[in-house]
Amino acid sequence: MLPHGEGFRFVTAVDEREVDQAGVSRGKGHWQVTGEESFFKDHFPGRPIVPGVLLIEALAQLSGLIHFDNEPGENPVQAGIVKVDVVLKRPVVPPARIEMSSERRESTAGLTSFLVTAHVDARLVARGEILLTNVLKD
Repeated sequence: MLPHGEGFRFVTAVDEREVDQAGVSRGKGHWQVTGEESFFKDHFPGRPIVPGVLLIEALAQLSGLIHFDNEPGENPVQAGIVKVDVVLKRPVVPPARIEMSSERRESTAGLTSFLVTAHVDARLVARGEILLTNVLKD
């Protein structure tokens, strides 16, 4: 349901998704990091950590999945990151199960903001806001 190739998908599964009576989407998912992913070879040799930009990308992917709610077989979610205000609280060392959550806050003029968090072993590793476009344009 994402337009990304397999090597750039960072949501292993969407574990929960709900839309409340006011139409607010929220959901939880996770990214299972094994330590065998190719980017760990160079980030960093002998002391691998999950790149913060990939953690932010995973949060954006989860946000798109829970908000746009495509069905399997439909055209993939077509959204793009417009703004990121995410604080990385501590490094994520593989192997790790990164538990992520996203909640849609507001939508205006094709832009949608999401409050996002990520935890590993119940410890906060990232939190903030991501702004997505509803449609990618050339």
